[in-house]
Amino acid sequence: MIQRLRSGIAAALLSGAATLPAQTLDLETRCNLPSTLPESSGLTTLNGGQTWWTHNDGGNGAFLYELDTNCQVIRTLTLQDAPNKDWEDLTHDDQGRLYIGDFGNNENDRTNLRIFIVPNPDSLAGDSVVPGKITFQYADQPGFPPAADRLHYDMEAMVWLQDTLHLFSKNRTQPFSGYTRHYKLPAIPGDYSISPSDSFLTGTGSNLQYWITGAALSPEGRILALMSSDRLWTFTGYSGSAFFKGQVQAWTLSGSYTQKEAVAFQDSVTLAFTDEKLFGTGGKLYKAVLPVTTGIPAGIYLRMFPNPADDSVIIQHPDQATIQLFAPSGHRLYETFRPVRGELTLDVSSLPRGVYLVRVNNKSARLLIRHP
Repeated sequence: MIQRLRSGIAAALLSGAATLPAQTLDLETRCNLPSTLPESSGLTTLNGGQTWWTHNDGGNGAFLYELDTNCQVIRTLTLQDAPNKDWEDLTHDDQGRLYIGDFGNNENDRTNLRIFIVPNPDSLAGDSVVPGKITFQYADQPGFPPAADRLHYDMEAMVWLQDTLHLFSKNRTQPFSGYTRHYKLPAIPGDYSISPSDSFLTGTGSNLQYWITGAALSPEGRILALMSSDRLWTFTGYSGSAFFKGQVQAWTLSGSYTQKEAVAFQDSVTLAFTDEKLFGTGGKLYKAVLPVTTGIPAGIYLRMFPNPADDSVIIQHPDQATIQLFAPSGHRLYETFRPVRGELTLDVSSLPRGVYLVRVNNKSARLLIRHP
């Protein structure tokens, strides 16, 4: 018997994990960044990509810019008492607060590392704000600067998850060791001393290809993306924030080599990137869509076919299972009234095109619905 679903749902949701073969991720140019943004270094969206917030790299003004989908500046937010020493990344929490990482540290000698906290811009009456501030230092740093083989204290990548900011170091060791370090600190004003909680070997080739210049977390927190100028690593299947304990997939970014400094999720399948404008190249906003297989749980006996689906999908599982279907917002669209074994067919003809979350007991996978 076909179970019928009726609900209006927008765009995408990812979950789960899989280790995929190395492959190329195609970048599509969306638009050219305005002349006010020659060094876009952080990127995030509060509305699923309808607009984007970004800022320039160090030495520029203390401004946040909101861009429309054509890269036109529609709002400029001025930060008071928050100089742009070396702003390197931008993220937001579930309340729409923005976090600006003023922690660029090329020489590994800074003693004034900080993160500025901006209230949700939609809550601000004007276009000027005095932000909150987090200050911190690295408990494990042996010198300012340390020896060449211990230059681990530059930072260009940050995400927010569960009231915690997660930072990923830009490795400047000589010779290049290829590791990025994961640090954590509370997402509230204060002064902190932090130590690495984990590390990940990106590669031991050219540092330009393997040091980390940006980070992004999918809206539901199930995929971490780390970026260099021409590569991307996605982590899935982790527990909590143990990102490096999950499965990893490496990607090569298509197109010419440029100084990519920022990455953000538009939704759970779509990534956006910006790069700095140097020597007549870059200075653009890009789009990339992760393949549908990214994030499918590894080692889980769960079959869905056809996937992508047009009108109906068959879900198979060998055990007694409760089957649920969720919208991107987390709203449950369907649930079996009692555990079922074997096979269930769902009519999905009324659902808009997009990627949905199917949960069988406590395991999840993605279903792509592709009809118009």
